[in-house]
Parts: sequence; C-alpha cells; structure tokens
Amino acid sequence: MMSPAEHPRMIAVDLDGTLLASDGSVSARTRDVLDGLVDSSWPLVITSARPLRDVRRIPELSRSTVLICGNGTLVHDPRRGVDLWRHTIPGTVLRSVLTLVRTRFPTARFGYDAHPELVLEDGFRLAPGSLPATRSVSRLDTAPDTHEVGKLLIQLPGDATDHLAPLRALGLRGIEVTCSSTGFCEVTATGVTKASALTRVADRLGYRADEVIAFGDMPNDLPMLNWAGCAVAVGNAHESVLAAAGHVTTSNDDDGVARFLEDCLAGRPPDSNGRNA
Repeated sequence: MMSPAEHPRMIAVDLDGTLLASDGSVSARTRDVLDGLVDSSWPLVITSARPLRDVRRIPELSRSTVLICGNGTLVHDPRRGVDLWRHTIPGTVLRSVLTLVRTRFPTARFGYDAHPELVLEDGFRLAPGSLPATRSVSRLDTAPDTHEVGKLLIQLPGDATDHLAPLRALGLRGIEVTCSSTGFCEVTATGVTKASALTRVADRLGYRADEVIAFGDMPNDLPMLNWAGCAVAVGNAHESVLAAAGHVTTSNDDDGVARFLEDCLAGRPPDSNGRNA
C-alpha cells in the first residue's frame, strides 16, 4: 500500500478560521506547504463561504486547482478563469424565506450574494477586513434581480450559531441553513453545500471521497467533513466540528492545516488520539 507521500490526495480546505490566520493572512509556513502540495501534484480545492471576488484577492491561493465559493453556490476554475457550476435560490423560495423570517424575527437584517454582487440591507454588519457591499438597500425584498441569488444572509442579534436551530425549526422548504461565522446565518438552495460541490469536483478530477482530506472549523463545514475520507478540525473549531472530525490539529493561528499536511507529505500518520503536533 502506498503511503500518503507516495499517493497524492485531494485537499479540501476552508479559509476563514481554518487556513487563514485570525488577521486574514496566510503564514509563510502555510504558503510553503501549499506550494509543496501543488508541486507534488496534490489537487488543492479551496472551499469557502466567501464570494469569488473575495477569494481571488488572496495571492497565496493563485495555484489552487478549484475554488468553491459561497458554500458551494459557485465553483470556479482559477487557471482557466471560468465558472464550472453555479447554483441559485429559486425566486419563489427566496421570497417565502424573506417573508417568514422577517415576520418571525422582526429585527433580522438580510443580504445576498449574487456573483459578482453583494447586496446588504442598511445596518448589516460585516467582519472587519471583509470587502464592502457592492450595493446597499433599505429592504432586500424591494431589491431587483433577486432571482439570481446564490446565497442569502440573515443577521440576528448575538451569535449566529445560536440562531441555527430556531431558523431550521421554521420548517422552510427548498433551502439549507448554516453559518460560517458568528456574524450571520447563510441560506443556499436545498442540496447545495460544500459537500455537494466537492462531490462534483472529485468526480471531475477522478478522486473518491475516501481519497479526500478536508479541513474546517464551523457548521457550514460539517457536510464536507462528514463526506471526506479524512476529516480534520482545527483546534479553534466550533464544538460541533470538533465532535464530528476524525482528527484535530492545532489552531489556525498555530498553522494547524500546515502542520497536518507536513506530516501527510512526509508519510507520517496522526497519532492514536487523532491529533497532530
């Protein structure tokens, strides 16, 4: 049997809170490991909740094989500069979600990602360092072109992870509800997740799920981690991700992804408790 160093695996890695440090940077150590992967013919797939315009501004990702953006709503080939797949929320579904959530949670603010546009309601708060909205509106349901929405954003007071269960309990049909940060919840069309996008990418590249190593930190990564043959949580991950992952590496600010992949490239498996030093 080939060791991991002899048999390239497909790498699927989340960005914020996972590959990127808390200040949004890519460390020198991580950059060197990513370059080593590509040089050794390991396909590198970025799987982010970020829109494409935000992912493409990170120069260290320029050699990536595929960019999965918006939690699987957009799959992009950066080498050819073309989109491979796009998924949008049907207009009727979108309008019903807006109406029901606004009725149940009057303080909610909304936004949407419709590549390449990010539209936010007035008062919607983004994390420091995020690219600003391309357009602001007073109420999203009066904004045009909502039939092209890939991802709907819902912001409620407090930690977004606390709102996942209440939003899912509304019984909204035709959608997936998750979150990639504590700032807001995210809605995609039913069946559209990082895992569904990765399945198509893996098929395209000739890899099986058990040949994929996936890294994540938040609930939106759970479908991908449950699908991949090797699921790795960074040490700072949400408790649901730590519970689901087969392995736990160090935090994003301690080069957790790079540390784990250095061992893989060298043919060193994680120790018996599933952790990498």
